[in-house]
Amino acid sequence: MKIFRDYVLAGYPLLWVETHEEYRAMAVLCQGLASSKETYNMYAWDIVTGVHKVGIQNGVLSMGEKVNGTSADDSGEKPPALKALEWLDEKAPENTVLFLKDFHSYIGKSSNLTSILSRKIRNLVPKF
Repeated sequence: MKIFRDYVLAGYPLLWVETHEEYRAMAVLCQGLASSKETYNMYAWDIVTGVHKVGIQNGVLSMGEKVNGTSADDSGEKPPALKALEWLDEKAPENTVLFLKDFHSYIGKSSNLTSILSRKIRNLVPKF
């Protein structure tokens, strides 16, 4: 995970990580970034809880405040995955790292949503 942290510190705007240990991967990256000179705002997204702040407290990964309007339970016509990317584009604080959990289920399938999400991600990369 040190390599992952190094990529973030080097300014890579997008990283794809496949793991069966999502909690551990997020905890290790949060711990690594917490010790860097830069301050990072760490968030995670999944379809059930939406975007929420994450951080390390007493060595344990903890979930903090939820960002309204980014989960499947929140009303709206847009898919939650798109709402998360729009939040990242329009409202996320400076130096935000957003973990997109289970995002692989949206990418790689031939559908209109996949096309929209793929394009949104490609549009975000130069911004970050």
